[in-house]
Amino acid sequence: MVQDGVGNTIITEVPCPCCASGSPFQSRIAGARSSFDSKLTAQTFFQNPNIPVRIIGVGMFDFLHGQTGVAPNGIELHAILDIALPTTQTASTNPGSNVTTTAGDATINFTSVSSGGLTTVAPIEPSSAGPALAGYGLVGPAFNISTAATTTGPYNVCISVPYITDQAAFASLKLLHNEGGILVDHTTIANFSNKIVCASTPTLSPFVVATGPSVTVADGDVTGNIADQSGAPVEGVAVRMSGTQNRLTITDANGDYHFDSVETNGVYTIAPARANYSFSPPQRSFSQLGQHTDAVFTGSLSGSANPLDTTEYFVRQQYLDFLGREPDEAGFNFWVNNLQSCGGNAGCLDAKRRDTSAAFFFSIEFQNTGFLVYRMYQAAYGSGDLPGTPAPFTRAEFLPATRALAANVVVNQGNWQAQLADNQRAYAYDFVSSARFTSSYSSAMTPDQFVDQLFQDTGAVPSPAERAAAIAEFGMAMNTADTAARAHAIIEVAENSSVARSDFNRAFVLMEYFGYLGRNPDDPPDGNFDGYNYWLAKLNRFGGDYRAAQMVEAFLEAREYRSRFPR
Repeated sequence: MVQDGVGNTIITEVPCPCCASGSPFQSRIAGARSSFDSKLTAQTFFQNPNIPVRIIGVGMFDFLHGQTGVAPNGIELHAILDIALPTTQTASTNPGSNVTTTAGDATINFTSVSSGGLTTVAPIEPSSAGPALAGYGLVGPAFNISTAATTTGPYNVCISVPYITDQAAFASLKLLHNEGGILVDHTTIANFSNKIVCASTPTLSPFVVATGPSVTVADGDVTGNIADQSGAPVEGVAVRMSGTQNRLTITDANGDYHFDSVETNGVYTIAPARANYSFSPPQRSFSQLGQHTDAVFTGSLSGSANPLDTTEYFVRQQYLDFLGREPDEAGFNFWVNNLQSCGGNAGCLDAKRRDTSAAFFFSIEFQNTGFLVYRMYQAAYGSGDLPGTPAPFTRAEFLPATRALAANVVVNQGNWQAQLADNQRAYAYDFVSSARFTSSYSSAMTPDQFVDQLFQDTGAVPSPAERAAAIAEFGMAMNTADTAARAHAIIEVAENSSVARSDFNRAFVLMEYFGYLGRNPDDPPDGNFDGYNYWLAKLNRFGGDYRAAQMVEAFLEAREYRSRFPR
């Protein structure tokens, strides 16, 4: 602290040698204005407001104190020029799926909102969010986020940090979330271009922006295969890595597993685990001296429990049944940790298994792949001859279509949005080029007729602006012979919010059959759509609330579903 001759004070930093006498910057700094604009004398009635503030502007100048016999003989002064006083912000959260609410510096994406309410974002002191993790610094901002809406997780939360202008510093930012009194790093992205740092979390509670630990060299990989004594692959084996890094993955349909970005020169232990199996060796320990290590295990059948009752196997199955792919490591660990947070509480675990499974249908990935396939078929061909039946396609048609849309797409990884857009355009072009579509939609149709027919088949009524936007894909053409314009128009219709709302429950019920039972609703043992119509009527009766309708849990507990899985 520096004080002048009449008692004015200013807080300074440690003297900076680069700004000492003789510095090449000294002449420019010396010419800078270094006066106080105003001064406020402290009074006895002042109170400590105890609220967080954000410094958004600082000044700097060198103060040459004139002392001799020391070096440096200057002090770098940082004066606070601007501060912001964050206040509690609120915003309405409306019912629906993938609902986004922005309040102040926080943007929250809700997987599902069954009833609307007010969402509140209240600034808090960063240290009050929870104890800092080792290697992390709680720099803020920090918020307590809550909502009066009835919602289902996970929640994708993004915090705006516009005042961090150094790209390297921004890359170290993490978004920590308080879970059971402990801060957990669920960061999914730190986007310097948009100045946001995001995390995907199972609940809403205090969040704090932090700086993360330094990134270490991590350029190796560990791979392996797990097979039984006959050489057949053992899928669904949870593989844990401990040591320099602690990680978890699971074997795929070929019995393979892999850990990428493994820090070299570390010491590791790999241990497999799966219901009904023992493994030889039980674990392997090694030093990662090179860039690649292969750790192979042999499994021996030793029980008859249902592997679906184990957390890791259950989570992998949701990826396979709803997203049509093996889990990515980050997402897999998120859902496993979410379920394991119940400990030994059976009621908690049952509820979380139900909500976890439903969340895959609500996920951004499925809504833009599998659900988009449903809406495109619905727009093109309607619901068939019977009211209340699914869109006119089979599971055999649905699966490859969904895989085409989802190819190389993992939400929040890489340039996933551009990849998804490319996939959608390519699939839509193939869709409208099919013999089935071209025989139903003559190229002689006018753009108005073409778009009106698509909307009519969905049962949704577009606004004039929405209808005009789809028609505009054809430009000034008088017919619809342009295949690319047809593809763009059907996507425009299928992505319409009214169409999504109209189709949502029907698609939800259909996916219970496609996903859990692995068949069409009218395949044996049903032989008709009675079961499908029963669940659709019940889900509609409860306003789309799958918990109240007890739909997801009924399929999870169904003997037909549970008998799918090998012992």
